[in-house]
Amino acid sequence: MPFLVYQDQVFKLTRSQSFIGSSESCHMTLDANLKPTHALIEEGNGAFWISAINRLSEVYVNGKKVRRHPLRHQDQIMVGEALLTYHLYSDPPQSQVTYTQERLDAYQKLYEFSQKIAEHQHSDELFEVILEEIIHLTQADQGLLVSVHNDEKRLRAIVDHFHPNESYQDVTHLSESIVNQVCASRVPLLQNDLLNEDNFKDSESILEMGLCSVMCAPLIFKGELLGVIYVGHHRPTLQFQPEDLKTLCIFSAQAATLLKHALTQEALEDDNTRLREELEGYHFGALIGASTVMREVFTQIERVSRTDVSVLITGETGTGKELIAREIHHRSERASGPFVAINCGAIPATLIESELFGYRQGAFTGALLDKQGSLESANGGTLFLDEIGEMPLELQVRLLRVIETREVKPLGTHKSTPLDIRLICATNRKLFEETEQGSFRKDLYYRINVVDLQLPPLRDRGEDVVMIAKYILDRYTERFQQESKKFSEETLRGILRYSWPGNIRELENRIAQAVVLSESQSLNLSDLNLSPEMLGDTVLSLHEARERFTLDYISHVLTLNSGNRSQAARDLNVDPRTVFRYLEKMKV
Repeated sequence: MPFLVYQDQVFKLTRSQSFIGSSESCHMTLDANLKPTHALIEEGNGAFWISAINRLSEVYVNGKKVRRHPLRHQDQIMVGEALLTYHLYSDPPQSQVTYTQERLDAYQKLYEFSQKIAEHQHSDELFEVILEEIIHLTQADQGLLVSVHNDEKRLRAIVDHFHPNESYQDVTHLSESIVNQVCASRVPLLQNDLLNEDNFKDSESILEMGLCSVMCAPLIFKGELLGVIYVGHHRPTLQFQPEDLKTLCIFSAQAATLLKHALTQEALEDDNTRLREELEGYHFGALIGASTVMREVFTQIERVSRTDVSVLITGETGTGKELIAREIHHRSERASGPFVAINCGAIPATLIESELFGYRQGAFTGALLDKQGSLESANGGTLFLDEIGEMPLELQVRLLRVIETREVKPLGTHKSTPLDIRLICATNRKLFEETEQGSFRKDLYYRINVVDLQLPPLRDRGEDVVMIAKYILDRYTERFQQESKKFSEETLRGILRYSWPGNIRELENRIAQAVVLSESQSLNLSDLNLSPEMLGDTVLSLHEARERFTLDYISHVLTLNSGNRSQAARDLNVDPRTVFRYLEKMKV
């Protein structure tokens, strides 16, 4: 009959379900810092299974945290502070119980060691705590912990109960020969009677310190050498045994795992801090960019913000047109007023009129109360009409009337309300071509297009995409309360090579999904759902590169001349028709 052993108690599993906890109502009541009902053992599929009752009830099987796990003969179970052993067969002999108790004591020590280390997050604290616990476990007189990074050794912690007043500042004074040997071989070392050993009898540090017995073990995590732990005895009557070295190696392996996690977390936090500092130099309000084309956009924003002219923001979907509109508003004299945004493409044609102009009670069936329209809501501030090209023709006439008269007349009334608004519109369509085709009113086009602010697609912004990606990653890990993450080098190269047809909106969506779904702290291309086939060749032909530079430079010179095309042509020493020709290309 299967049973559990806890200290000198034996619990036979006679039921299909048995609860473990501190409550008297449980089948196994243990006073070991347990929840009232902590775990469940139940029979199923020819075996007994242990399950945690909820997320607050931690259960470990053979040192591994589990939610539900099948039990096998002599499995070690940790619930709260209690260690139990599962036996599949009948009552064991007393010698087996004794042996089991010894194993349970060892697991208890390992558990307590891990718990104490886990209480400290920063690596400097971890080095100190790890060494103190190792000294305590091995009952050594002296110990030190040396970290290794890029082949550079650094003394991180030291304990010396034999010479409490000594001060050591460098590894070279602390058995450098032994530390170097273990670092080079990555093999733990146990050495008694050091003064008679050929390898160490000439070591000045050993002679000075009077060491008689030492142990040294590497801290290794997945093949990476993080450092070494060194402990020693000064008393000839005390010598380390092979079992002591095994203990040191077991605890060192556990310490290396926890230490690597802390070091990785600190490295990510340092990267994020450095990234924030770097990004501060590339911020323009809520916008990020260092490319020439975006610097020109920033210059245009500064200039138009000082005036009250209407602005038409053009660019592909997802390039951040509303963000640009908000930045113009926040930098203008209307910043204290409202910013009202309407997406003309997201509102049905039958509702957009009432949404814009509002209505009075009884204007139509269902108009039970007065409703203020977006035009009135934006009074004293800025009205942003996104996707203006989606607005029906008949409504364009009414909007043009509002712009000309600076008055709005809600549905169901003949009384007009004065308006003081700034109008910013945006579109991803070629409105000028649509005016030629008759699908957009030409008079309205010229009213809203006093300044045409063109946003470049993300693929034309060079290294900006990497800065934006890192900023978004940092923002989402914080929003979703995730551990710090970073992009692998391969992923950063892929981000640069991908064309981003959905622009910043697509980039944001892919990163948000990766933060939520990926369990790794280093995000790869598959986390962003990017395959090698999706990464196009970024090398341009000489003609394409020349054309791109010419377009960028002409745009820059136009900015310097406040959009005066004739003056720009004179500065460039070209025929004005050349400037006009490239301007048409910019609109394509």
